[in-house]
Amino acid sequence: MVVLLALTASLLIGFSDYIAAIGARRRPAVVVAFWMQLTNALLLPLAALALGWDRLHNGDLLGGLGAGCGYLLFLLGMAHGRMSVIAPLTAITTAVVPVVVDAATGVRLPSAAWLGIVLAIVSIPLLTHRPDDTHAATMPMLRQLALGVSGGALFSVFFIALGHTSEQSGTWPIAMAGISGTAATAVGCGAVGLSPARPSRMGIAAGLLGVATGVAIIRALQIGPISVATVLGSLYPLVTTACAARFDHEPPRRSNVTGVALAGAPPSSPPPIDTGSLVKRTKGRGRSR
Repeated sequence: MVVLLALTASLLIGFSDYIAAIGARRRPAVVVAFWMQLTNALLLPLAALALGWDRLHNGDLLGGLGAGCGYLLFLLGMAHGRMSVIAPLTAITTAVVPVVVDAATGVRLPSAAWLGIVLAIVSIPLLTHRPDDTHAATMPMLRQLALGVSGGALFSVFFIALGHTSEQSGTWPIAMAGISGTAATAVGCGAVGLSPARPSRMGIAAGLLGVATGVAIIRALQIGPISVATVLGSLYPLVTTACAARFDHEPPRRSNVTGVALAGAPPSSPPPIDTGSLVKRTKGRGRSR
């Protein structure tokens, strides 16, 4: 189930990012991101109410707040640095840290699953590679690297925190993430002197997909293992690249094709996971209504 949920989330994120990218051709990217996050902030709480919950824990709600800080650092990096540096670095850091945490805490997976995770991680920077020589970075390379790594680290902390939230709290943690993301993008708009007052239709459409993504990814993370859910959920650039090739007639680069091949390799689809290894993770968690 975790594989299905994570891949569903990855598919939805890919479509959402593509729609947001179209919107960013017409409006500033940070404004599109604001309306995307605002849509999440308004609708994810309604989804949480509809899906139900048993009990809210303070830690579960606070776990969703780290996403906003990570998103703000990512936006700052994308605004003043090179996309070809920030995007791959953030994506791979987001995927690697939860894997390291799971390995360090003794999560047991079949050898083929670990191999699939490694192949998927290697494919991520290849899938996200987008040369942007026409964009002049306004910050030193060292600062770009720092923002990419720190943004990815905060995203990974966010995913790890969501993975350790109780199923009793339903989807409220991801709803909190939508609220913090809205605050972060509002700060981002103010930092560059832009007003998000006029709605972005593409941002709203991307946000609607983001709501379904949020529900899928938090269920995947709560079921675990976090490493599997995070890495598979990070394969969304494959969908974005396919959309660009199909609808924009943008030929995939050689690095993108290599990334697709690695992501689609048989070991990259982890076999059924031994539920015995998840007893410690799921013990004590209640069922959401």
